[in-house]
Amino acid sequence: MGDQFVEAGSDYYLNRLRFYIKKRCEHGKREKRLLQTVVSLNERFNAGTHADVTPEEARALFVVLYVTLGEILSLGT
Repeated sequence: MGDQFVEAGSDYYLNRLRFYIKKRCEHGKREKRLLQTVVSLNERFNAGTHADVTPEEARALFVVLYVTLGEILSLGT
């Protein structure tokens, strides 16, 4: 699998997260799960900025985000 150029400017935070996960994750299943979670969270947060979000949903999303970021930061350590 060859190297591929990916935009990494300030508007491309999702690309940078994907790159970090791919470079540090040792197991394909974990990588796939983390990437899916990050994409799902991003989609939900983007939708949430344009729609009504209940306080319960906002709290649940925050917990999932907090746990996911903790797992991402612990990769490769």
